Amino acid sequence: ESFSVGGSNTFADPGLTAVAGLPHLKALRVWHTGGTIEGVKTWRALKELKSLLLGQSLSMKPPALLNDDTVAVLAEFSSLESLTLQEARLSLAALARLKQLPNLKRLTLDNIDIPESDIALLKQELPNAVIQWTAPSEGAQRRIVALFGPAPSTP
Repeated sequence: ESFSVGGSNTFADPGLTAVAGLPHLKALRVWHTGGTIEGVKTWRALKELKSLLLGQSLSMKPPALLNDDTVAVLAEFSSLESLTLQEARLSLAALARLKQLPNLKRLTLDNIDIPESDIALLKQELPNAVIQWTAPSEGAQRRIVALFGPAPSTP
């Protein structure tokens, strides 16, 4: 019912796809494993998944495992109650799609590059979820810039 894997770029999409073969998973923790959105899409088979932690790939070069497109896929996992996302640059528009998750109670955004003002707006979009956010540490910011490029300038 629970599976965790981290710190292996060789896990990648074949490993992410293999996880989809565990249909009774309730808790999944995947970070620093490589892979792409295509591997995450296979998790649609995990109909009992309640808790997901998804962290960025270990690589310092694209493609990013966790990005706005990945969040759009995660917004389809209607059984999720707890979601933790790590080391990415995500937009308010992408995160607001999580309001499609009827059971979401907790959203943790750990080392996520997003303006703090957008977190306040996200809390309005997801009033039934407790949202915790931490800005990227120096090391996480280096990985984010390597994967996504420099942060867009604000007017």
